Amino acid sequence: MKKKGFTLVELLAVIAILAILVIMALPAVLRMFNQARVDSFNNELNSVLRTAKQQYLLGGGEPQTWTNAEGSTNRLDLTGNSNFKYSVTMNGQGQITRFQATNGDFQYSRIGIIDIVDKNDIQVVSDLSEGETLTIQNPVVFVTRQNSGSITVRDEIAIDSEHFYVISTNSTETVLLAKYNLFVGDIFEEIDGRWAKTGTISSSTPGYGLQNETARGYNTTDSTHRIGTVAFSGSGYWDVKECGIIQQGIHSCSGSLGLKSEYANAANEEGKTSNYSSPYPYIYNSSMSSTAPSYIYNYPYGDAENNGYTIAYYVEGYVNTLKSLGAPNNITGRLLKYEEVSSLTTAIKGTGSYWLGSAIDYTKVWDISRGSLHSSSTLWTDGAPGVRPVIVIPTSSMPN
Repeated sequence: MKKKGFTLVELLAVIAILAILVIMALPAVLRMFNQARVDSFNNELNSVLRTAKQQYLLGGGEPQTWTNAEGSTNRLDLTGNSNFKYSVTMNGQGQITRFQATNGDFQYSRIGIIDIVDKNDIQVVSDLSEGETLTIQNPVVFVTRQNSGSITVRDEIAIDSEHFYVISTNSTETVLLAKYNLFVGDIFEEIDGRWAKTGTISSSTPGYGLQNETARGYNTTDSTHRIGTVAFSGSGYWDVKECGIIQQGIHSCSGSLGLKSEYANAANEEGKTSNYSSPYPYIYNSSMSSTAPSYIYNYPYGDAENNGYTIAYYVEGYVNTLKSLGAPNNITGRLLKYEEVSSLTTAIKGTGSYWLGSAIDYTKVWDISRGSLHSSSTLWTDGAPGVRPVIVIPTSSMPN
């Protein structure tokens, strides 16, 4: 008996049926495949979170940002996909507050307290416009530079949105001066020919604690306003007591007047330094408390009142903010030194007024006003300049 095979029509029918089944099943297969890729990316994200929390505890609990962007030296101890790029920020309370990551196919970007990654927040890169796709980059970048491939004095550097000028550099560290004063301190207005405090820049004020071009101390473009003035120091720096007004222009002060011995030149028993002697007493102490200065003139308008914080408080807070924006964890902050001023151009010194970290004698501290060097004994009044920090960053952490 002759065996009968499939006819061509039957084969075509079977193939057509199989094709229909494949077409029907393909979306489900693709969904499963894509879901597996999303799950893999999600696992990588949560691995970053776990590792960040571990390294935060091992690192002493300081706020910092880890990223594997090109040129970054502060990375998490991770292994895996080389296409996976991340930037994760931890605050001083051990909370992750900013997390961005991408592997080229998917991306995740969240700001706020993040305990665990929600897969619903993962985006498909191919579905996004160019402006929506992430580029994970070193948060420390050049804005302008004098010489390609090298760090040069007067180069402008940005750490996220904060800008700085290079004022010195060597193989170990690079010193940066903030481009503008910090938006902190008090606001004064001229009323009836006198200065009166009209407001305090508080933590609830938009832009508080960051650089702000308007926070120029008493040298603003509008001479009737003084924005961001900060009394230089609290009782922890100066051996002074409270002063009160007896009548206009006559004051009565109790207690002695002078720089405390730990900040003065040890060779000078009076606790004062000549502007030609070295070392200068750098008036900055990161362990200072946030207590209010005790040396306060009590003018009728209350123009010598202060908001109760020292310069150290503001600078240390700013350093932590920079870390949360992606700056290396081992940066430090201070005030500009007297010796550093001579090498700076007027443009870099700036148009505002801000304190230096050096005293001229037992009652006066150096400051910059409109690009020029001055000494001021009004350490406790509304005439106080503002805060423009110096940030010291390891040169190895600077961009190429």
